[in-house]
Amino acid sequence: ARGDLLIFTDDDVVVSRSWISEHVACHRSFQRRGVPVGVIGGPIRGIWEVPRPLWWPDEFLYAVTEFGIEPGRTELEGGDLPLGANYSCSKALIERVGGFDSRMGGIVGRSALFTIPGEETLVALRIGAQGFEPRFCPAAEVNHWMPEERLTTRYFAVRLFQQGAGDLVTALRLGNGKWGTLCRPIAKRLARSIKAFLRLTVGAGIRPSNWKGPAWFGEFGHLL
Repeated sequence: ARGDLLIFTDDDVVVSRSWISEHVACHRSFQRRGVPVGVIGGPIRGIWEVPRPLWWPDEFLYAVTEFGIEPGRTELEGGDLPLGANYSCSKALIERVGGFDSRMGGIVGRSALFTIPGEETLVALRIGAQGFEPRFCPAAEVNHWMPEERLTTRYFAVRLFQQGAGDLVTALRLGNGKWGTLCRPIAKRLARSIKAFLRLTVGAGIRPSNWKGPAWFGEFGHLL
């Protein structure tokens, strides 16, 4: 790419007519205000082929790449970071941190269980560690296709495993430091999602709705 600003999306995404100009406008707005900005992400709204399963936890919608569509949302919150389906950054900053780790992400011929997501997360955190924080651009929205075959418990379990592996690898490659601590809220969100999956697999219709899972899992979530 020869441009100064790089904007990324996925091959199963529909972008709006103003998507590129909204990303550009966000970067320019921060520059005019003298705000050091790293990666900028925008909302990702699902195009659901079939209705969303009732059991799918809200906190794990980002696993099917739906993100940041809460009404009135204007910034990233907690451990949230932009997702690769709607992601922009200056070319200079991406080069400054060594680019994306080509060992992560989808690789042709690699089994789903050995897919390690989070290459865009690692870049955002490395750029943030140099004082360029990730930002959110509400107007730069895209629509992401949600196929029926992904809305299953099997996909949920595999994707959950992948996310855990990605979070671990990200933490190891970041090392210790201020920005390494951002992995903690991500891991806590993951723990809540595992709880939801456990409730599903043991019979959510049998257990009371406020069941929290086995005692050991509460300790696991606390450690995370």
